[in-house]
Amino acid sequence: MITEALVLSAMIFVLGTFGVLVRRNAIIMFLCIELQLNAVNLAFIAFSRLMGIDGQVFVFFVMTWRLQRLQLVWQSSSRSFATMRRLMGTLQTPEVVGPMYNVLGLVA
Repeated sequence: MITEALVLSAMIFVLGTFGVLVRRNAIIMFLCIELQLNAVNLAFIAFSRLMGIDGQVFVFFVMTWRLQRLQLVWQSSSRSFATMRRLMGTLQTPEVVGPMYNVLGLVA
């Protein structure tokens, strides 16, 4: 049981990491970071099934931190996304991710 949960957690985390590195849309990048946090929560729950309640306590704190961060990000990024869309005409982030495309060998 724990092996399957940890393998699934690793696959979800790698998918989130790949999404952050490859995607250029800022909103999609935030969603991929959320995938990574969900993968870590799944690993905590898997280990808590094996070792006790400690993993579930960590998941509670991660979820609380995520909700607090989501509120701050929503308040600040809604204005910055609107400004970015107005000035640039898109939510693409080539200045941030552009150098990674050359490292990964992808076409920008």
